[in-house]
Amino acid sequence: MKISQTIIKKENFESSNIQEKNIGEMKIIFVPKLESFQFTNNIQDLKEHVFIKKIKDAFQIENCIQVVGDVTLWDKQKIPIIQERLFEILNDEKFSHVNYGYTGRKCKKTGKRYGVNTMTSLLADSCDSIGNKIIGNLVDFHTTHAIKNWGCTTSKECKNFVCVGPNCRFGDDIMISDLMCSEMICIEGGMQSFRQVVNMLLLERKVQCFIGARTKTEGERFFSCSRFLQNFQNKEELSAEEIQKEIENFMQNFVKYDKNKEDHKTKDPLFNDAIEKFIEYKLWKKLNLISFTKF
Repeated sequence: MKISQTIIKKENFESSNIQEKNIGEMKIIFVPKLESFQFTNNIQDLKEHVFIKKIKDAFQIENCIQVVGDVTLWDKQKIPIIQERLFEILNDEKFSHVNYGYTGRKCKKTGKRYGVNTMTSLLADSCDSIGNKIIGNLVDFHTTHAIKNWGCTTSKECKNFVCVGPNCRFGDDIMISDLMCSEMICIEGGMQSFRQVVNMLLLERKVQCFIGARTKTEGERFFSCSRFLQNFQNKEELSAEEIQKEIENFMQNFVKYDKNKEDHKTKDPLFNDAIEKFIEYKLWKKLNLISFTKF
Protein backbone atom coordinates (compact mmCIF):
# COMPACT_ATOMS: atom_id res chain seq x y z
CA MET A 1 0.00 0.00 0.00
CA LYS A 2 1.35 3.43 -1.00
CA ILE A 3 0.90 6.88 0.49
CA SER A 4 -1.89 8.59 -1.45
CA GLN A 5 -4.76 11.04 -1.14
CA THR A 6 -7.11 8.14 -0.39
CA ILE A 7 -5.10 7.48 2.78
CA ILE A 8 -4.27 11.04 3.81
CA LYS A 9 -7.67 12.66 4.20
CA LYS A 10 -8.64 16.01 5.72
CA GLU A 11 -10.83 14.32 8.32
CA ASN A 12 -7.67 12.82 9.82
CA PHE A 13 -6.82 16.32 11.08
CA GLU A 14 -10.22 17.43 12.35
CA SER A 15 -9.37 16.61 15.94
CA SER A 16 -7.30 19.05 17.98
CA ASN A 17 -5.18 16.08 19.02
CA ILE A 18 -2.97 13.66 17.11
CA GLN A 19 -4.58 10.55 15.66
CA GLU A 20 -2.82 7.21 15.32
CA LYS A 21 -4.06 4.94 12.54
CA ASN A 22 -2.93 1.54 11.32
CA ILE A 23 -3.64 1.14 7.61
CA GLY A 24 -2.52 -2.23 6.31
CA GLU A 25 1.11 -2.59 7.38
CA MET A 26 1.47 1.16 7.85
CA LYS A 27 1.29 3.16 11.06
CA ILE A 28 0.56 6.84 10.49
CA ILE A 29 0.46 9.54 13.16
CA PHE A 30 -1.71 12.39 11.90
CA VAL A 31 -0.69 15.68 13.51
CA PRO A 32 -2.86 18.81 13.16
CA LYS A 33 -0.84 21.84 12.12
CA LEU A 34 -0.35 24.19 15.04
CA GLU A 35 0.29 27.83 14.25
CA SER A 36 2.27 28.05 17.48
CA PHE A 37 4.77 25.63 15.91
CA GLN A 38 5.33 27.85 12.87
CA PHE A 39 8.12 30.44 13.07
CA THR A 40 8.15 30.19 16.84
CA ASN A 41 10.75 31.88 19.02
CA ASN A 42 10.21 29.37 21.81
CA ILE A 43 11.29 26.02 20.42
CA GLN A 44 12.85 25.08 23.79
CA ASP A 45 9.37 25.33 25.32
CA LEU A 46 8.03 22.84 22.75
CA LYS A 47 10.44 20.00 23.62
CA GLU A 48 7.94 18.56 26.10
CA HIS A 49 4.84 19.31 24.03
CA VAL A 50 2.17 16.61 24.35
CA PHE A 51 2.27 15.96 20.59
CA ILE A 52 6.00 15.18 20.67
CA LYS A 53 5.58 12.91 23.70
CA LYS A 54 2.74 11.00 22.02
CA ILE A 55 4.68 10.55 18.77
CA LYS A 56 7.72 9.25 20.62
CA ASP A 57 5.57 6.90 22.68
CA ALA A 58 3.72 5.60 19.61
CA PHE A 59 6.96 4.62 17.86
CA GLN A 60 8.91 3.91 21.07
CA ILE A 61 11.56 6.44 20.05
CA GLU A 62 14.58 6.50 22.31
CA ASN A 63 17.17 8.21 20.13
CA CYS A 64 16.26 9.43 16.65
CA ILE A 65 18.54 10.89 13.98
CA GLN A 66 17.05 12.94 11.16
CA VAL A 67 18.45 13.08 7.62
CA VAL A 68 18.10 16.36 5.70
CA GLY A 69 19.83 17.89 2.70
CA ASP A 70 19.89 18.07 -1.05
CA VAL A 71 17.55 16.98 -3.78
CA THR A 72 20.24 18.23 -6.17
CA LEU A 73 22.28 16.00 -8.49
CA TRP A 74 25.47 14.78 -6.80
CA ASP A 75 28.91 14.11 -8.21
CA LYS A 76 28.90 10.51 -9.54
CA GLN A 77 32.30 9.80 -8.01
CA LYS A 78 31.08 10.94 -4.59
CA ILE A 79 27.86 8.92 -4.48
CA PRO A 80 29.45 5.62 -3.28
CA ILE A 81 31.38 7.52 -0.59
CA ILE A 82 28.23 9.34 0.57
CA GLN A 83 26.24 6.11 0.57
CA GLU A 84 28.85 4.27 2.64
CA ARG A 85 29.07 7.07 5.21
CA LEU A 86 25.31 7.44 5.46
CA PHE A 87 24.93 3.68 5.90
CA GLU A 88 27.46 3.69 8.77
CA ILE A 89 25.59 6.45 10.59
CA LEU A 90 22.04 5.18 10.09
CA ASN A 91 22.98 1.60 10.90
CA ASP A 92 24.52 2.64 14.23
CA GLU A 93 22.73 0.79 17.03
CA LYS A 94 22.66 3.91 19.21
CA PHE A 95 19.87 5.26 16.98
CA SER A 96 16.55 3.55 17.61
CA HIS A 97 14.94 5.47 14.73
CA VAL A 98 15.71 7.51 11.61
CA ASN A 99 13.33 10.15 10.27
CA TYR A 100 13.58 11.81 6.86
CA GLY A 101 11.64 13.64 4.14
CA TYR A 102 10.48 10.47 2.33
CA THR A 103 9.95 11.85 -1.22
CA GLY A 104 12.96 11.51 -3.52
CA ARG A 105 13.60 12.68 -7.06
CA LYS A 106 14.20 11.01 -10.42
CA CYS A 107 16.00 12.55 -13.38
CA LYS A 108 13.57 12.92 -16.31
CA LYS A 109 16.34 12.35 -18.87
CA THR A 110 18.14 9.35 -17.37
CA GLY A 111 15.53 7.92 -15.01
CA LYS A 112 18.14 7.78 -12.24
CA ARG A 113 17.01 8.54 -8.70
CA TYR A 114 18.92 11.17 -6.74
CA GLY A 115 19.09 13.24 -3.56
CA VAL A 116 19.31 12.61 0.15
CA ASN A 117 15.76 11.26 0.53
CA THR A 118 16.30 8.85 -2.34
CA MET A 119 19.54 7.56 -0.85
CA THR A 120 17.92 7.11 2.56
CA SER A 121 15.04 5.19 0.93
CA LEU A 122 17.43 2.95 -0.98
CA LEU A 123 19.38 2.15 2.19
CA ALA A 124 16.12 1.39 4.02
CA ASP A 125 14.95 -0.87 1.20
CA SER A 126 18.21 -2.81 1.01
CA CYS A 127 19.02 -3.12 4.72
CA ASP A 128 16.47 -4.43 7.25
CA SER A 129 18.34 -2.93 10.20
CA ILE A 130 17.71 0.54 8.72
CA GLY A 131 14.34 -0.18 7.11
CA ASN A 132 12.89 -1.35 10.43
CA LYS A 133 13.61 1.97 12.14
CA ILE A 134 12.79 4.46 9.39
CA ILE A 135 10.03 7.08 9.81
CA GLY A 136 8.80 9.13 6.86
CA ASN A 137 7.97 12.81 7.42
CA LEU A 138 4.85 13.73 5.42
CA VAL A 139 2.67 16.76 4.76
CA ASP A 140 -0.84 16.13 3.58
CA PHE A 141 -0.87 18.29 0.43
CA HIS A 142 2.65 18.42 -0.97
CA THR A 143 3.67 14.80 -0.31
CA THR A 144 0.74 13.25 -2.16
CA HIS A 145 0.88 15.95 -4.85
CA ALA A 146 4.61 15.37 -5.42
CA ILE A 147 4.21 11.59 -5.70
CA LYS A 148 1.30 11.89 -8.13
CA ASN A 149 2.38 14.85 -10.27
CA TRP A 150 6.16 15.27 -9.98
CA GLY A 151 7.18 11.65 -10.28
CA CYS A 152 8.73 11.62 -6.80
CA THR A 153 10.07 8.29 -5.64
CA THR A 154 9.60 6.67 -2.24
CA SER A 155 10.77 3.78 -0.07
CA LYS A 156 9.09 0.41 -0.47
CA GLU A 157 9.94 -0.61 3.09
CA CYS A 158 9.01 2.52 5.06
CA LYS A 159 5.89 1.67 7.07
CA ASN A 160 5.96 4.32 9.82
CA PHE A 161 4.94 7.91 9.15
CA VAL A 162 4.22 11.24 10.79
CA CYS A 163 1.91 13.41 8.68
CA VAL A 164 1.18 17.09 9.38
CA GLY A 165 -1.97 18.71 7.98
CA PRO A 166 -4.35 19.95 6.77
CA ASN A 167 -3.30 21.91 3.67
CA CYS A 168 0.40 21.68 4.50
CA ARG A 169 3.32 22.16 2.13
CA PHE A 170 6.93 21.07 2.37
CA GLY A 171 8.50 22.86 5.33
CA ASP A 172 5.30 23.06 7.36
CA ASP A 173 6.29 19.89 9.22
CA ILE A 174 9.81 20.81 10.30
CA MET A 175 9.00 21.82 13.86
CA ILE A 176 7.50 18.39 14.50
CA SER A 177 10.25 16.42 12.75
CA ASP A 178 13.06 18.47 14.33
CA LEU A 179 11.65 18.09 17.84
CA MET A 180 11.38 14.32 17.28
CA CYS A 181 15.11 13.91 16.66
CA SER A 182 18.10 14.17 18.98
CA GLU A 183 20.70 14.49 16.20
CA MET A 184 20.75 15.49 12.54
CA ILE A 185 22.72 14.78 9.36
CA CYS A 186 22.76 17.51 6.71
CA ILE A 187 24.26 16.67 3.31
CA GLU A 188 24.90 20.08 1.71
CA GLY A 189 21.28 21.26 2.09
CA GLY A 190 19.29 24.23 0.86
CA MET A 191 16.94 26.77 2.42
CA GLN A 192 14.73 24.29 4.30
CA SER A 193 17.72 22.35 5.61
CA PHE A 194 19.22 25.61 6.87
CA ARG A 195 16.00 26.39 8.77
CA GLN A 196 16.12 22.91 10.30
CA VAL A 197 19.77 23.18 11.36
CA VAL A 198 18.87 26.50 12.99
CA ASN A 199 16.25 24.60 15.01
CA MET A 200 18.90 22.12 16.12
CA LEU A 201 21.22 24.91 17.21
CA LEU A 202 18.39 26.52 19.17
CA LEU A 203 17.74 23.14 20.81
CA GLU A 204 21.51 22.71 21.40
CA ARG A 205 21.54 19.37 19.57
CA LYS A 206 24.35 17.97 17.44
CA VAL A 207 24.48 18.17 13.65
CA GLN A 208 26.81 16.46 11.17
CA CYS A 209 27.21 18.65 8.07
CA PHE A 210 28.68 17.20 4.87
CA ILE A 211 30.18 19.24 2.02
CA GLY A 212 31.38 18.35 -1.46
CA ALA A 213 28.53 16.15 -2.69
CA ARG A 214 27.34 18.33 -5.55
CA THR A 215 28.38 18.46 -9.19
CA LYS A 216 30.56 21.42 -10.09
CA THR A 217 28.53 22.32 -13.18
CA GLU A 218 25.11 22.47 -11.52
CA GLY A 219 24.92 22.01 -7.79
CA GLU A 220 27.73 24.23 -6.62
CA ARG A 221 26.11 27.40 -7.91
CA PHE A 222 23.22 27.05 -5.45
CA PHE A 223 23.21 27.96 -1.77
CA SER A 224 24.50 25.17 0.48
CA CYS A 225 23.52 25.18 4.15
CA SER A 226 26.65 23.25 5.12
CA ARG A 227 29.00 25.57 3.21
CA PHE A 228 27.22 28.60 4.63
CA LEU A 229 27.63 27.45 8.23
CA GLN A 230 31.24 26.37 7.72
CA ASN A 231 31.94 29.93 6.57
CA PHE A 232 31.10 31.15 10.09
CA GLN A 233 33.36 28.77 11.97
CA ASN A 234 35.76 30.49 14.38
CA LYS A 235 33.97 33.83 14.04
CA GLU A 236 32.45 33.85 17.54
CA GLU A 237 33.82 37.33 18.27
CA LEU A 238 32.03 39.02 15.38
CA SER A 239 29.14 41.35 16.15
CA ALA A 240 25.65 40.92 14.71
CA GLU A 241 26.35 43.78 12.29
CA GLU A 242 29.55 42.11 11.11
CA ILE A 243 27.75 38.79 10.69
CA GLN A 244 25.04 40.48 8.63
CA LYS A 245 27.71 41.85 6.31
CA GLU A 246 29.35 38.41 6.08
CA ILE A 247 26.00 36.91 5.11
CA GLU A 248 25.48 39.50 2.37
CA ASN A 249 28.97 38.86 0.97
CA PHE A 250 28.48 35.09 1.05
CA MET A 251 25.12 35.18 -0.70
CA GLN A 252 26.52 37.25 -3.58
CA ASN A 253 28.35 34.12 -4.75
CA PHE A 254 25.33 31.78 -4.87
CA VAL A 255 21.85 31.42 -6.32
CA LYS A 256 19.42 30.98 -3.42
CA TYR A 257 17.46 28.08 -4.96
CA ASP A 258 16.36 26.53 -8.22
CA LYS A 259 13.27 28.41 -9.40
CA ASN A 260 12.48 25.60 -11.84
CA LYS A 261 11.59 23.27 -8.99
CA GLU A 262 7.92 22.99 -8.20
CA ASP A 263 8.21 23.79 -4.47
CA HIS A 264 10.50 26.83 -4.79
CA LYS A 265 7.89 29.21 -3.37
CA THR A 266 8.26 27.60 0.06
CA LYS A 267 11.95 28.54 0.29
CA ASP A 268 12.07 32.30 0.92
CA PRO A 269 9.94 32.28 4.12
CA LEU A 270 12.06 29.45 5.55
CA PHE A 271 15.33 31.16 4.67
CA ASN A 272 14.28 34.58 5.94
CA ASP A 273 13.13 33.10 9.25
CA ALA A 274 16.37 31.12 9.56
CA ILE A 275 18.55 34.20 8.96
CA GLU A 276 16.51 36.22 11.45
CA LYS A 277 16.99 33.60 14.17
CA PHE A 278 20.63 32.99 13.26
CA ILE A 279 21.36 36.65 13.98
CA GLU A 280 18.92 37.26 16.84
CA TYR A 281 20.14 34.25 18.85
CA LYS A 282 23.81 34.65 17.82
CA LEU A 283 23.89 31.11 16.53
CA TRP A 284 27.34 31.56 14.94
CA LYS A 285 28.55 31.25 18.52
CA LYS A 286 27.04 27.72 18.78
CA LEU A 287 28.72 26.13 15.77
CA ASN A 288 30.71 23.88 18.11
CA LEU A 289 27.56 21.71 17.97
CA ILE A 290 28.28 21.03 14.28
CA SER A 291 30.92 18.74 12.82
CA PHE A 292 31.92 19.47 9.21
CA THR A 293 33.11 16.74 6.83
CA LYS A 294 34.15 17.15 3.20
CA PHE A 295 33.59 14.28 0.78
